[in-house]
Amino acid sequence: MPGIGEVRSLIRVKEHIENEEYRKAAVELVLTFGRFIPVGKIINATGDLIQAFSKAMKAMRIIKILGNVSSKYLENIKKFALDNKIKFKYNETEDALDITDAFGTENIGRISPDGVIDINSAIFRGIINTDTIKDLKKLKIPDDKAYSFRRSNIDPVAAKFSPNDPELKPIYDDIVNNGDNTGKKTEQLMEGIFNRSGYEVKEGVYNNSNNGIDGLFVKYKQNGDIDHIIIGEAKQWTGSNAPKLNTTAFGTQMSTKWLMRKAEQLRDANLHESADIVEAALADPSLVTKIIVVVDRTP
Repeated sequence: MPGIGEVRSLIRVKEHIENEEYRKAAVELVLTFGRFIPVGKIINATGDLIQAFSKAMKAMRIIKILGNVSSKYLENIKKFALDNKIKFKYNETEDALDITDAFGTENIGRISPDGVIDINSAIFRGIINTDTIKDLKKLKIPDDKAYSFRRSNIDPVAAKFSPNDPELKPIYDDIVNNGDNTGKKTEQLMEGIFNRSGYEVKEGVYNNSNNGIDGLFVKYKQNGDIDHIIIGEAKQWTGSNAPKLNTTAFGTQMSTKWLMRKAEQLRDANLHESADIVEAALADPSLVTKIIVVVDRTP
């Protein structure tokens, strides 16, 4: 049975652990219990002991860092983590928590030792909750002339999204590697993104020539009323070949004038539900967000 001397040694072990001196703690344990337990067994276990201490200390640091986060943000972060939308990884070099997407491939931000959250907001918005696209800054599009995008005007308002979902990634990889001349694959990718955020996919194309709205998505309230509408255009970006919204006889794509014509064409094709949704968006702009989903194929 350990006596007073051994108890003092255990106190020293505790101090070594608190100072993250794991090897000293392990040696102290060997010296303390050497007469009670065969030294060979203790030495063989020392490596596992150090690893256990190391993991325990990392866990304690993670808890302490999260404990410093303002309660205003902590609940959301906890919810995202519990829903498996984000992961935390302890960064020993910075003594901080790195935040990644659920697949550990996209770095979203970092929580410093004092609990300050530094988030790449565009990536965070895109990966954590697609519904927060409603909070994105608006990009002014002209009504009656084509609009070509530049990185300088798209980056400040864009939400970056890495489709690492096992069902979406093959579509994305196919577009990047093989292109998408008809736009169908990019539309399929867009449908997958918004469908996973609780939106129902509605028919936006009214003929066999693929004319119409690339993406029409609706989220409903519990009582059946429309909660939110997304009208989407699917584009690709390859090097200097930037995507653009084309001008038509009925205004620029996505403009009010253009959408009024689309509603008429959808109704003429007996797609009355889709026409009703577009008309609801035109009648109440607060219900709708117009989104351009761009797959960047630039090497």
